[in-house]
Amino acid sequence: MAEPFYRDSHKRGRSDKPAIQVMNPETRLHIAIAKDLEWLIPTEVQWSTFPAGNVKLPPRVGGLLKDMGLKTGWPDIILVHAGSVFGMELKAGKGPLSASQKDRHPLLIAAGMKIAVCRSIDDVLAALADWGIPIRISKPVSVPPA
Repeated sequence: MAEPFYRDSHKRGRSDKPAIQVMNPETRLHIAIAKDLEWLIPTEVQWSTFPAGNVKLPPRVGGLLKDMGLKTGWPDIILVHAGSVFGMELKAGKGPLSASQKDRHPLLIAAGMKIAVCRSIDDVLAALADWGIPIRISKPVSVPPA
């Protein structure tokens, strides 16, 4: 039997660590933003992420996801609030949008999605404020691991 493309973090006894250890700057930003959103976003706002372009997948897994309908160029984080859909594209430093993002984002905007490119938690907070999305606190709070 083939080995899975991921490692179960619970087998290492560290459930607070990501299952795949790919820590480029954009991955670190993504993890930090996701942790902050867990505290910031109230339950009336639903959000999720599927960073398919950020994590290197084996070709057979990428092909399967494509066959299942995964499209390239979608924002990293999708939020739904009060009947509207919002997308956050996370970029570390001065990283540019990919060609597929440059193609897809105008289509999503035309379909009604609001999109922001965020390079920091301050950019995330500004986007949430611009969109009128409520937050629980005004600034993320570092919480030591339990």
